[in-house]
Amino acid sequence: MKDSIKIVGAWFSNSGELEKLNGDLVKKSFFDVLHKSWGIRATVQQKVYFVNTYLFSKVWYTAQVFSLDKKLFYGSGKEKGILTQALNFVWAGENERCARPLQFRSKDKGGLGLIEPFIKAKAFLVKNMLKEYKQYEYDPRLLENVYGDQQTMLDIMAVGKTDSPVKDIYQVMLDNLVSKNGSLIPSREERRSQVKWKLSWRNLSKLKGTNGEESEFAWKLCQDMLPVGSRIHRKNAEKRCMEKLDGGLLCLEIQDREHVFRACELKGQIYRRLEMVMSKFLGKDLSFNEVIHLAFSHRNWRKLRLATWFAVKWLYNMWMSKNDNKLQVMKEMLKEVDWNSKMGRLSRFQVELRELREIFDQVMNG
Repeated sequence: MKDSIKIVGAWFSNSGELEKLNGDLVKKSFFDVLHKSWGIRATVQQKVYFVNTYLFSKVWYTAQVFSLDKKLFYGSGKEKGILTQALNFVWAGENERCARPLQFRSKDKGGLGLIEPFIKAKAFLVKNMLKEYKQYEYDPRLLENVYGDQQTMLDIMAVGKTDSPVKDIYQVMLDNLVSKNGSLIPSREERRSQVKWKLSWRNLSKLKGTNGEESEFAWKLCQDMLPVGSRIHRKNAEKRCMEKLDGGLLCLEIQDREHVFRACELKGQIYRRLEMVMSKFLGKDLSFNEVIHLAFSHRNWRKLRLATWFAVKWLYNMWMSKNDNKLQVMKEMLKEVDWNSKMGRLSRFQVELRELREIFDQVMNG
C-alpha cells in the first residue's frame, strides 16, 4: 500500500508532514525549469518576467492549500532557497545588483516588479483562510479551526482587505518590505540625487517604442547602474576614461555617469545638442540631472512621452556608439526619427514628431 498519493497536483500522505512533501515537489518543479533556462540571453527586466511567469508560478498552486516552509524560499545553511537561486539567475552576468527593496517594488514606482515568493505564497494561503473563516461567520471561537497563519489573516482583516483579491493582499504584505514608516525605502541613487523621482518613475513606466536593451538601459541610467569605471568594483579594473582626445592624448579622468555623457571632451558636444533639442521642444531649460533621470514634465502628455523616447534613444546611441563625431551621431538619430515616422510606430504622436523633426533640423544646421 502506498504511503502517499498525488491528487490534482498535490501530495497527500498518512505519514510525514504534508508541508514538507509538497514543498519538495515545488522545489523539484522549480529547479527543473531553472536548470533548463540557465544561459539564456535576456535583459534584467526580461529575466524578471520569466521568473515571475515560469518559475514562481510553480509555487502558487500548492501555496493556496499548504503553509510552505520559509527555508524553501530563503534556504538554510549551505542549501540555497528558490528566491536566492532566482536572484542569481536574474543578475547573472551583471556588474552589480540593486537594493533588495527596489527589486520587489512595482514598476510604476521605479522598481523591477519581481515577485517576493514567500510573501505571495502567504497571500494565497491567507485568501483561502479568509474564505474558510467566512464560512464560520467570522466567529472568534472557531478561529483555531482555520489552517494557516491566523495572526497574518487577522492583520489583513484589520486593514479592510477581507474580500480583496490575492493581488491586493500581497501588496499590503509587501509594503513591510519595500516601505518604512509609510515611505518607500530609497535606492542608493534615489537617496543621493535631488530630483523629482515620481516624474522619473512615471516617465519610465510610460516609455514606449523602445526595445528590451533600450528599456533596460533607461532603468539602469536612472539608477546609476551602468557599468562605467566608478561603478565597476572588480579588482584591478580600469576606472579611468582612457578615450583618445584630439591631439592623441588619453582622457585620464575617472569615468562616472556624468563623465560618460557630458563631462568628457568627446561626448560633451553631443550631449549639449540633445539638451538644446529637449529645451526647445518642451519650452523650458532642463538640467543634466533632470535629463539623465528622465525627471521632467510637460502639460502635453504626448510631448512628454515623445521627449522621453527621444532622450532615451539619443543617450543609448551615445552609450553604444564608438563614433564621437557629433554630426554623425545626430544623423543617426535623424534616421531613427524618420524611420519611426515612416513605419508609423509613433502614429499617435505625428504632430509632435513633426515639430521635433523641425527643431532637430534647426539645431543640426545651426
